[in-house]
This record gives sequence, C-alpha cells and structure tokens, in this order.
Amino acid sequence: MIAIFALALVLRVGAIAAVGFTPTTFGDAEAYMKTAEAVLESRAYPDGVEALPVFRAPGYPAFLILSTLGHPRAVAAHKLWNALLGAMTAVLLARLAGRISGSGRVAMTAGVLAAVNPAFVYLATDVQSENLTILLLVLFAGELLSAMDSGSIRRALTAGALLGFAALTRPVCLVLAPLLLAPLLAGGPGKLRRGTVAVAGLVLALAPWTLRNAARYGAFLPVNDQFGVVFWLGNTEINERFYRLRSRADYEDFTRRYRTEVGSGRIREIAADHPGPAERSAAFVRDALVWIENHPGEWRALIAKKTFDWLRPWASRWAWPSPVVAATGLWYTLLFGLAALGLVRERRRGVALAGAATLLLPAVAHVATLVVWRYRMVFWDPVLIVFASAALVAILGRTVIGGTQVGPSLSAPRDGSPAPPR
Repeated sequence: MIAIFALALVLRVGAIAAVGFTPTTFGDAEAYMKTAEAVLESRAYPDGVEALPVFRAPGYPAFLILSTLGHPRAVAAHKLWNALLGAMTAVLLARLAGRISGSGRVAMTAGVLAAVNPAFVYLATDVQSENLTILLLVLFAGELLSAMDSGSIRRALTAGALLGFAALTRPVCLVLAPLLLAPLLAGGPGKLRRGTVAVAGLVLALAPWTLRNAARYGAFLPVNDQFGVVFWLGNTEINERFYRLRSRADYEDFTRRYRTEVGSGRIREIAADHPGPAERSAAFVRDALVWIENHPGEWRALIAKKTFDWLRPWASRWAWPSPVVAATGLWYTLLFGLAALGLVRERRRGVALAGAATLLLPAVAHVATLVVWRYRMVFWDPVLIVFASAALVAILGRTVIGGTQVGPSLSAPRDGSPAPPR
C-alpha cells in the first residue's frame, strides 16, 4: 500500500508542477477562497460571494481554513492537500476492493488504477472540492460495508456521519442516502437497529448546519440553496443552447453569453424578486417548470442529450485537445466494460446492487438537474475502479500485479465456511 500511495502522490504532484503550483483556472476556486476569507474576517458564514445568487456548502471552505491554518489564499497548499487526499483515496479504494473480493491481487490492481486514473490526477491540479468528497464517500462505503458484515452499530453510525460530511461538501451526495438502509436488507439480528443508527448518523452530521440555516433564514435548507438555480440552469433555454454547440468558437461565445446571463440576465431578475434563499431556490424551480411546460419537445430532447453527456466516455472536445479526448475515450470505454463485467460476476448480490445504485442515483439526479462531466468522476470512478479491478484480475489471472491477501475474505459466509470459488 505504501507503493500505491507513493505512486499516486508522485503523479499528482507532477501534474500540479506541470500546470503550476499557484495558478487557478477552475471556475469555483475563487468562490471557495473568498468564502473562506469571509468566514475568517467576519466570523460568520457569508451569503453572497458567489457569481450565482446562492451560498456555498460549508465543507470545502472549512477544509481550506483548517488545512492552511487560516491562510485560504495559499493555492499551492490547497493543491498539495488535494494531491495528498487523492493518494489516500487510492489506498482506501485498494483496501475496499480487497475487502469486497478477498483478493490481494484485486486490491493492488484497484490501487494502481486509482493512482493512475487520469481523472483523479486532474482533480488534484486546482482548488476544487472533489478530492475531499471522493475520500469521504470511499470512507462511507468502507464503513457501511463493515457495518453490514460485522453487525457493528458504531460502524453504521460512522457510515451515516461520513455521508453527512460528504453532503456538507457537495449536497448532491444526499442522493446516496437510500444506501443507509442497506443493513435492513442484509438480514441477521439487529438489522433494524443498524439501519436506524446509520440514518441517525446522517441526521446528526447535518443537524448543526441545518439548524443554523433554519435560525438564519427561517426555512428548511439541509445544506444550502443551490438546488433551484442548478435545476434552472439545466432545464431552461440556456442549457438547450449549450447542446446546440458545434465548434470551439460556439463554446467560447456561449461562455461569454453565460457570464452575461449570470451577471445581469434572468437569473438576476429572479434573485432580485426573491431575496430569501429558500424562496429564491423555489422561484428558480418554478421558472424552469414553466419553460418545460411551454417547450415539452425541447425538454424531452434535452433530457436525452444530458443522458448522453453523462455517459460519454471522452472529455469535452470543446475544452480539451484531440489527444486528451481520444485518450479519455479509450480509458473510460475499457473501464466501463470491465466494471460491467465485474458487477455481473460479483457473488455478493448486495454489494453488486449497492454498486449499481451508486452509479444510478447520481446519474438520475444530475440528468434531472445539470450535467457537468466532471461531476461524474466523484460518484462513478470509485465504483468503476473497484469492479473493473475484479474483472481485470479474473481475465488476466496471476499475471496481474500483486498477490498478498488483504484481510479476511468478506465474500465468505459468516459461519466461517469457505467462500465460493471466484
């Protein structure tokens, strides 16, 4: 595992060095740092440092403050922390794959795939929250699996809390909340208690921030008010125009128009008429529903285009050069195929169903709102890597790297009898 950690860290630090330790090009980087600065200056969480009329989820700004000891403009430190988080995630994915499969070869293969995964390497190169979210979700998956296999109440509570912390970083993580009911399907004594405790862990993690929002805004906002504007952006003419782009020049023109829209267009009109976060979010949803009602054919076509956009294996041809588009297409085509085989071969049907649900639920949530290809990496890539690794080992046998057993096989029945042959 040390070799996996080292490989992942070296690749990420090398990528950071290639793009530079101090530049930031990611659109949300400035908002994250400004939010953290505002917290330090005012000792209160700000409502309006975003380009969009929303307040940001608190998880990553809080991490920026803590990880830099109160210097949120230390961009190089943020990037190095992202490299460290990414390297830790590679090790955790290796351990998770090993626990599921009972195979050291699968564990090592998953670790190597996670270490070299171009998407994960890319995510370390700027000030963005994905690395922290992925780490929390992988920890959540490991604790939930342990709770189901060991019957541990403590692990069930921890699993729920970790999902809550992930949601405080990226609210869309709440779509995975149904997985907390997995202990109810696992059978055995205490299953109702474990499921209830897992849900309680989620509630307890969110409660302080949700209560803060209720006291401040007089409304129920579990994390923040971003859902409405994201739904609006994904289900109105602005997104319909995006899917009509045919060239890089079109993409650049769209970007300019989008900035104008955010600064002085319909978004600002809605925000001005609805100053409260909860009512503003609801107003964006209503406005988008009016567009959907008036353009049913365009909306159905938009849903189809968003679905394809989520599933496409290659990076955007408007934003990336052709070699990157081709390389990512090949990488994800292979990863998709191997992961599908691994899911089909998985003998623990509960694990396979949980993996499939982790693929399905975020896909539905994003297609219903707004699809950005980068968002898929958070939810899909860990699942793809775990199951693709099992399939790859099955195909290549002992030629695949590694060979040390990683803990007891969790594919074995609890009575201690041997696991079924793999």
